[in-house]
Amino acid sequence: MKSKIGMWTYVLVLTIASAFVVVDGAAAEPYILFRYSDAFVQIGIAVALIVLWLQFSVWLSYAAITRRVPKPWLALIIWAGITCGTVLWHMLRTLQSLLFRSSECCDFREPIACIPNLK
Repeated sequence: MKSKIGMWTYVLVLTIASAFVVVDGAAAEPYILFRYSDAFVQIGIAVALIVLWLQFSVWLSYAAITRRVPKPWLALIIWAGITCGTVLWHMLRTLQSLLFRSSECCDFREPIACIPNLK
């Protein structure tokens, strides 16, 4: 990320990808039937996006300390935190729906019995 345009492009791509994951998951709710593609997007890609946002935040902090970017740009870390929080919240709701389906389970202490058939 040597140029500022590259950094802004990276932030824009991560923001759009994060929005896609959240909106795609919201469109699939309520989860009556789970598919592998839903699980892959809602859990796998969500984890990858969170890791990329954290990597960006660490890089931005380092760049600000070494004066490669102006310190006010650290405000982007707030944006990264909001976006990571939204993706994480949605991912945890998906996991909760996958593991603890109230319509199929009476006892939430046994989540293995609650896992529906994946197609």
